Amino acid sequence: MSTAVVAAVDATPRAYEVTRVAADLAERLDLRLVLVQVVEVGTPFPFGDAPEAERRLARARVEAAATLREVAVVAGIADRATLRVEHGHAAATIASVAREEDAQLVVAGSRGHGRLRSALLGSTTAELGVALDRPLVVVPHHAATALSAVADATVVASVGGAEGVVEQADALAAALGARLVLAHVATPLPVGTSMGTLAGPVPVRGEVERLEREARGALDRAAAAVRHARAVETAWRQGDPATALLELIDEQRAAVLVVGEAAPWQRLAGSARVPIVLVPAVVGQAASAAPVANARSASARTSEVNSRR
Repeated sequence: MSTAVVAAVDATPRAYEVTRVAADLAERLDLRLVLVQVVEVGTPFPFGDAPEAERRLARARVEAAATLREVAVVAGIADRATLRVEHGHAAATIASVAREEDAQLVVAGSRGHGRLRSALLGSTTAELGVALDRPLVVVPHHAATALSAVADATVVASVGGAEGVVEQADALAAALGARLVLAHVATPLPVGTSMGTLAGPVPVRGEVERLEREARGALDRAAAAVRHARAVETAWRQGDPATALLELIDEQRAAVLVVGEAAPWQRLAGSARVPIVLVPAVVGQAASAAPVANARSASARTSEVNSRR
């Protein structure tokens, strides 16, 4: 069985946005597409009413199956997507499905409140960020067309986090026919070792040079590991990581941002207008091997996909 993109779908309007991004990724990466909805049915009153619990579960399964079919039809993928209705704790069940399907990516939605407020993720998405052993693609609000609407796409990757960030970003850039921008954000020493202002710490003399040397070294090492992207650039920023990365993806008109667990991904997912790919510190064997294999033929597939758009 080939690897897949698994999309976590629920009964909200966000399901269509998540599915469109997942379908685009599956097509670009030449992977199977699996839509899964998890039914969570609480214990009915009175406790121990097993027949009522079974009836509730049966109704919920029917409704979930109908939702999946509708989403697949609207997204135009009814003929190529596998639909799964599962029962259990949402995050744990989705993680289990991802392992069963040898998923390369898991796609889920988020709820955000804009650049100036902290992120508010749905509880399932936040839990998936911890439970998964493979990359999680978080689709913020209004990010549904980011991958397919950008003619000259850019993938931004924040280096310095999980070891697999560069590998995943490289493969994704190749699949999208995009240039890859490797970014490093240096955080100045906290107030007490430097002068502070309302905007944050101001580095002491000589610290900027040190930060830049470290950033350039990290970026050079990351660039040397790139194998498949059509073009590679580097950029370093100084300051708050979330703010700097949000500014960078706007500046670069990025189609997607790839980060590791050390990045403030929940803040980013609540404020960015592009999908955020979270790469865990430890990536499952299938998920880590698949991007490289898929990237080798990505240029030909990307040309074919773009010619149909």
